Formats: sequence, C-alpha cells, structure tokens
Amino acid sequence: MPKITYKLSTSHWIFPPIIMGILVFLAIIMLLGRAYTCKKQNKPFFHFKDYHFLEQNWDKVRLPGTLLLLVLYFPAMNLIGFLPASIIFIFLLNVLFVGLNQLASIPVA
Repeated sequence: MPKITYKLSTSHWIFPPIIMGILVFLAIIMLLGRAYTCKKQNKPFFHFKDYHFLEQNWDKVRLPGTLLLLVLYFPAMNLIGFLPASIIFIFLLNVLFVGLNQLASIPVA
C-alpha cells in the first residue's frame, strides 16, 4: 500500500480533483449511453422540436417558492445568524411542501 504524504495547509486540495474526475467520468458514461440509445433508435442526439423543460402540470408554487427561500436564506444567515436562519428556512420549506394543515397534526414534544 503506497503511503501518501501531504501538508495540512494544502489538504483541502486533495478531494476536489477526485470529485471532478468522478463527475467527468459519469458525464462521459451518460453521453455515451445517450449516443448509443439515439443511434439504436435512429433519433438525433439533440432534439429540440416539441421540447419542454418542465412537465405539463408543474407545481407553480413550490419551484418558485423554493428558489425564493434559497435566495433569501443567505442574507438571513448574515442578518440573524446561521442557526436561526436555518431553523426558519427548514420550517418554511416544510410548510411549502407539506402544508400548514398537515404540519399542525404533528405533535410537538
């Protein structure tokens, strides 16, 4: 087993290249799979005609609400601190996705 030596001051440089290499490898596998499927079915690799990014009946409250909460979360951390902002953020996400009537039925210890 090879011994790896590194400086503590540069130890944060170890994992980002490893993670990026894994992500590039997975992206190549996905692109090759897509190319194989398109060639097998005689379809073009890029097909933008009748393409829709979102599904037909997408939830018009949850997606913008989540994005808005995420944008407001970072200034809230600077304003009131990490822990209170995180508690409020998670609570509001639960209200957004579960609803107030189901949250009220959860017993509070």
